[in-house]
Amino acid sequence: EPLLQTLSAYDNEQPLGDISLRVRSEIDVKSGFGSSTAVRLAALLALDAFIQERLAVDPQLAEEQARQVWRLQERQQLFASGYDVLTQLKGGLIEWHPDYSSWPGPVVQLPHENLGRWIQVWIGGSGAPTGVLGEKVRSWLQRTQIEDELLQRSERLVDALRQLNLANDPGLLPNLAQANREHRQILAQAPSYPQALLAALEVLPAFDESWTFKTTGAGGEDAVLLIGDTSTHSLDAAGAVLSAAGWQRLTRGFDARGANWQRGSDY
Repeated sequence: EPLLQTLSAYDNEQPLGDISLRVRSEIDVKSGFGSSTAVRLAALLALDAFIQERLAVDPQLAEEQARQVWRLQERQQLFASGYDVLTQLKGGLIEWHPDYSSWPGPVVQLPHENLGRWIQVWIGGSGAPTGVLGEKVRSWLQRTQIEDELLQRSERLVDALRQLNLANDPGLLPNLAQANREHRQILAQAPSYPQALLAALEVLPAFDESWTFKTTGAGGEDAVLLIGDTSTHSLDAAGAVLSAAGWQRLTRGFDARGANWQRGSDY
């Protein structure tokens, strides 16, 4: 659906004519880590390069195309911050302070080399359309009037993760686990939060002490992050629980290549 929506939007601006498209992907739509946005951005970058016969990526043009994807995402999902668009455009780890009057605003690339030591990404949950689940969570936040508190806890969690990544020090794991626990105390009350997964993980030794887990997305069963020292065996038991429940560990590491395209012999 995101692919067809992007094609339609592009065709409205510049008719595509009679073309044939072939898509190869290893991403399941239920993976829940921004796959719909990745499809939109990839489709727009590739279409423009093909139709305009571009020979190289223009960074400024790519940012404008990311802005178009954000607007398209906003129309189709009813709301969108654009953080996923920017992450996929830039790659790696970014710090972003949104400016919606002149989107995106300041974006800073941060060191990402240590992330693989502290984070495992697991995919394969039930997934949910962002617009549907996100609207439920947003309505719940407005009804309970705890959005400001959740935002403050989110910022503390981001700071704790940043410190761990930069220092690369396992001694900072308890601080991150505590920040994540405080964040989860609010988010776990949200609609569609994976309570069964929480119940299965929180009984394991050292949970929220030397290791923890975090949902992604709007709190439903999207991708989940296991956070701990992957150079030890601290995440083995949690990984076994996820594996038994049908989740798969994403084996690809973190990199800062971002979105790109290349011409092949088929074009």
